[in-house]
Amino acid sequence: MKGPREALLAAAACLFALAAAEGLCRIFQLGPGFHSISITNWGAEYRFSEDRELLYEPKPGSGRFNAAGYIGPLYGRPRPGQKRIALLGDSVLYGVGVDELRTFAALFRRRHEAECQVLNFAVPGYDLTQYVRLLETRVLPYRPDAAIIAVCFNDGATASGELNFLMEEARRKGSSFIQSHLRQEGWRRELLRSQLYRFVRFSVLGRRSAGTEDPPAPSYELSGRRYQDLGRRLLAVQEKHGVAIRFILLPAAEAARSRELGAIRSGLEPFGFELWDLHRELHGSRPPGSIRSLFLAKKDIWHYNEKGHEQLFQAIEAGRGRLKL
Repeated sequence: MKGPREALLAAAACLFALAAAEGLCRIFQLGPGFHSISITNWGAEYRFSEDRELLYEPKPGSGRFNAAGYIGPLYGRPRPGQKRIALLGDSVLYGVGVDELRTFAALFRRRHEAECQVLNFAVPGYDLTQYVRLLETRVLPYRPDAAIIAVCFNDGATASGELNFLMEEARRKGSSFIQSHLRQEGWRRELLRSQLYRFVRFSVLGRRSAGTEDPPAPSYELSGRRYQDLGRRLLAVQEKHGVAIRFILLPAAEAARSRELGAIRSGLEPFGFELWDLHRELHGSRPPGSIRSLFLAKKDIWHYNEKGHEQLFQAIEAGRGRLKL
């Protein structure tokens, strides 16, 4: 019978062998990966993400995204006295249908390039949950002084064309790995992070995930409990990392969208964040016809044309003091 020392040595040897096998699988890219399924939309490539909250992500260097994965110039360290501001948003901030240099994010960056670096982390299709996760995982390493989150009326629920396109591509290719990744929860989902496990399960054994139907695209609508979770996480970023969190509620073409924006505002206000409701201001000061002229098309109620981006930039500049940066 083996003693405690031999048992410990055997366990250590097994752990070392597993770690070595995991390393080899990662080096030689054995087994399916999270980036094995991708689609192109709005000129950029998107792929599934290993992160369970981000769900998908843009490929760095594709479309408007630079090699670091954000939009705009690759910055070095800020000069003395120069601030760094991160922008987070969806396809509106990205500037769908408009030349990148004519978006309000680019206009803001050029106007203030002497005093601050502006890093645009917009990702089409992202919502409020993904903004918070993106801030925690991808933005904080850049040590921003402030993060401005540009909120669209549909950010209180999943509404991503990119995610739906990726799901369709995964179904077309019969990717059992992606199906399993989206279906599993808890430790089973965490196990899928292992390249060795994915290689053995999906490449060697060729097992399909349990269930006969493909999983639907993840969907949710923000509730009071989820707002509390997001609010606490944003407060932690603000207090532990010294990042000033600011929100701009972007105007939609229809005044009735105040209901959705109002729900987002109500969910965030208890945490004391600066919330600038540009939607309410715009619809309270201009006739509906002039507002409609700021958007790309008659049926498009959230994407701005060049005139819309210019008007939004001017509104933000005029009231920039409200951001308290």
